[in-house]
Amino acid sequence: SPPPPPDIDSDGIPDSSDNCPSDANFEQENNDGDSYGDVCDLDDDNDGVLDIGDNCPLDGNSSQADVDFDGLGDACDSTYNAGSVAQQAETVAVNAVQILVDINVSGGNGLINKLTGKGGITQKLGNAITAFSGGFIDLPTYLSELQAALSKLNDFDSQLAAKTQNGQIQDPEATNLQSLSGQLRVMIQSLITAVGG
Repeated sequence: SPPPPPDIDSDGIPDSSDNCPSDANFEQENNDGDSYGDVCDLDDDNDGVLDIGDNCPLDGNSSQADVDFDGLGDACDSTYNAGSVAQQAETVAVNAVQILVDINVSGGNGLINKLTGKGGITQKLGNAITAFSGGFIDLPTYLSELQAALSKLNDFDSQLAAKTQNGQIQDPEATNLQSLSGQLRVMIQSLITAVGG
């Protein structure tokens, strides 16, 4: 039988069709749809700002606008009040995103999306708090939205545990990410407890 096609990074994807032939990228994730997979792409949203210094690494934000100066750019941020639980949660999420960007782990975009993406934890919290405080949703709906944020955090924890167990994320980053996730959990639980949930 013929020899298998070359696969320099041993990720099971032949070099000829691998979007990161020298870096294992099992999921072949490619957020911006260019010719480079996320694991070897220094600018995952093609906005001209390298991920390492991008305040929204997965959402185009070339101006790096950040109206509330919290480190998360406007392109991937909801509106938050300084000092609020939502703003504190966002700060924690931004710290976790920075760790994930720095280590550039395969599948890291899935973790980032669970934190700050559309439908992610910070967006769910921000939307729920804004809608409830504005009187647009009732208490059961608010509690349901907070539980949805908690469920998204559980998904994050599961994916983080899998990547830690298989060695893709190692210490100290693994422990730091677990700690930040724990902080988010306490904040969400405090919001639930505050309204008798």
